[in-house]
Amino acid sequence: MPPTRKQNGQPDDRRVLVDREEYAALVSLRESAELRLVDDEKVQSRIHDLTTTCNAQARRLIECDLTAQHLERVVAIQRIFIDLLRADRPAVASLEDLSTFWRSWFLTTEGLVKRDPKQRAEVDRLEPDLFRSWRIWVRDAGHASRTFAVSGTTRADVEALNSMPQATLQDNILENQRAQNALLSARVRELEVEVEAYRKGKP
Repeated sequence: MPPTRKQNGQPDDRRVLVDREEYAALVSLRESAELRLVDDEKVQSRIHDLTTTCNAQARRLIECDLTAQHLERVVAIQRIFIDLLRADRPAVASLEDLSTFWRSWFLTTEGLVKRDPKQRAEVDRLEPDLFRSWRIWVRDAGHASRTFAVSGTTRADVEALNSMPQATLQDNILENQRAQNALLSARVRELEVEVEAYRKGKP
């Protein structure tokens, strides 16, 4: 090993001479450490995103539970209304009968339209308003899930392509759910008023 260089006549202890192989190993170690720091930052960023998503999902589950409660209330009130109508008009079908008939109608007409698209206009003309409302509701309720399934894309893939910050994305989804729940809550109140008005209007 060559002698340590001198500075102002004194040995420079800050300088250390090493073999080329050892120097290369030290450089490689430093590069590996720098890459590890970059990877760690990526992992921490991903963990932060996942934590944000999990927290948002927990809030959304609360909203989903509220949605289920609203829908159960809507069904219960509609059942009461139908029972009231049946008491006065025995020919009014029960909710179960309507649901069974609607499923048969939907499967039959959709098969007919697939075989002969020209029949769509005639099917639409004959379709009862109640069935049309149910069909539209089912279509809209499952639109997002079906879109993901048909495209072969997962929700994580969609979120990964979205340049919107994770927190903002989740907040927007939560806000939409709350808006839907507000509409359902208003619908429940409307149905309650309708049932009460019908009861008061009975002789």
